[in-house]
Amino acid sequence: MYEVRRHVVSAVLLLITLVALGCSAHYTTFTVSAVGGGSAGLNSGRVVVAVTSASLKCVASFIGGDEVVVYSLVPAGVDPHHFEPSTSFLVNSLSNATVVLMTGPSHLIMEARISELVRDGVVRARIVDYRDYLRHGLKLRVNPGTGRVNPHGYLMSYSGLVAAAAAVAEVLAEVDPNHGSYYNSRLQEFKKLITMENRSVRGLVPQGMRVILFTPILQYVAHDLGLKCTGVVLNEPGTELSEGALKALVSEYDRGAYDVVLITDTMAVRYPKVLELLKLNRIPYIIVPTSKLSSTPNLVPAVLAAQLSDIRANSLSMSYQREWSEGEVFGINNLATTLAISEAVLLIVLAVIVALQRRYIESRVVSSD
Repeated sequence: MYEVRRHVVSAVLLLITLVALGCSAHYTTFTVSAVGGGSAGLNSGRVVVAVTSASLKCVASFIGGDEVVVYSLVPAGVDPHHFEPSTSFLVNSLSNATVVLMTGPSHLIMEARISELVRDGVVRARIVDYRDYLRHGLKLRVNPGTGRVNPHGYLMSYSGLVAAAAAVAEVLAEVDPNHGSYYNSRLQEFKKLITMENRSVRGLVPQGMRVILFTPILQYVAHDLGLKCTGVVLNEPGTELSEGALKALVSEYDRGAYDVVLITDTMAVRYPKVLELLKLNRIPYIIVPTSKLSSTPNLVPAVLAAQLSDIRANSLSMSYQREWSEGEVFGINNLATTLAISEAVLLIVLAVIVALQRRYIESRVVSSD
């Protein structure tokens, strides 16, 4: 009960934080209703954009505004990493698309297939992927567990979102030059809002916080927040979890190598044994609801920052953590309760965001008059 009450307080603090950051101006525009198939833009004269990621959908919708129709190639609730559509599905889905936004040329199974279809001339859409984001400032980080470039999770970071937005604005201006100035103005607004958000959220994070990542998915978010990443438990999301890695997780904490474990909600569900181990050894952990925030990726750093701020608010120290009794570890013992509270927080936040958007739009209309 103590944990539930404490996390409800954290939820309220998070809500207040998001309102203080100006949710009305820069969260609601990211939330876009599903468009459906690529035929939606045929009679409207708008540019049709297909995406392979919910994060890219929100970016394209913000930059494109009223001049673009955006739809996802991945069905709702399906993990894009495991989505293997047929060739006929891709050809039909992309038949009317002008632009295809992807996370990488072959990061996802379907992206490799889309690249082949475009290369063979079967699909005529313009592909935009992380090679374009790199030209606009994306810096791919090295996975500390493998020593190779980490292609996971960069669209949940502020720097990754800005780079993707710049690439989207560029391609939209090329395929629709009549609205080039419109796309550029949307990009400048996007950059301004993300910069303001980044500065505000960074102020919530305790300085010198050391984290260990369960997977490299949160590496870019951790870097944006100024966290020191001391290692990765599972070097790649799809690899097997070894007993040696679990033992190292405990021993590293015992010798004071890190302060908290960061794990996504998807991985927490997939590896319940890890949560049991963390609770048994009284190791602090944070479950980051990345799957719930896939369509609003700019909220991921804010949610994580609020959780880290909770550590600071409770004056958490390494010695104090070890004195906590079972059930008071930073992380709710019942995973279902954890996820339910996370979802409740998000629903509350989104409800407030909608109300604030109305007020924001009305103020803009009044000022323009």
